[in-house]
Amino acid sequence: MFLTWINLIVTGMVIVYGDPILLELDQISAQLLLIRDLLRASLILTDQSKRSRPSQKVNHCLPSSY
Repeated sequence: MFLTWINLIVTGMVIVYGDPILLELDQISAQLLLIRDLLRASLILTDQSKRSRPSQKVNHCLPSSY
């Protein structure tokens, strides 16, 4: 759905502004793809680090003398 809106906006901008806007849109789309890839890599790394790290349970029990 999101990509459909982007396609409609890009098509409208190309019709109105012509070729110069295509260069700008090319750069913007390349940056968006890079951001998407970085976010995916970050999510994969955090998911892997959660799996590889054993859960550390902290014992909060007080001694019976308290």
